[in-house]
Amino acid sequence: RAYGGVGSYVLYLVHHTLSIAAWPYAVANARCVYFVNFFLVSEVTNFNMSLRWFLIKTKNESGAIYLWNGVFWVPLFFAVRIAVIPNLLDLYLNSDWSQLGANETWAARLMLPIPVMLNVYWFWLIFSTAIKFLLTGSEGAGSDASHGGEGKKSN
Repeated sequence: RAYGGVGSYVLYLVHHTLSIAAWPYAVANARCVYFVNFFLVSEVTNFNMSLRWFLIKTKNESGAIYLWNGVFWVPLFFAVRIAVIPNLLDLYLNSDWSQLGANETWAARLMLPIPVMLNVYWFWLIFSTAIKFLLTGSEGAGSDASHGGEGKKSN
């Protein structure tokens, strides 16, 4: 039941299947390459998330590795996924969409904002959990960010 069970796992599979299909299509056809490559580069922050999840599951969240992983993860996530949002928004609003076909334009206009909105939500979870930890010394039981997005502890 990692990351919320079967529903989250199916969402994970759909997301990554679409991403694996979209990247070569976009690059080979010169369609939204900047956006697709940005989303690909942003995956660098998943290492920290996976390490954090592993340390929680192995009950090592009180060690130095867990602390330093968090210290590096928060600013890395911000720099890679949040600080670039104004540039992404500018490109989204001011790009020449006439180069795309009707279906490509519809898909791009509909789907490109989704990862950005998710990144803002995830950063809010990460940041609020970090603040809670700094103020109380605890991440708080049951918070989404404290258990890898599960919303509750699982076995």
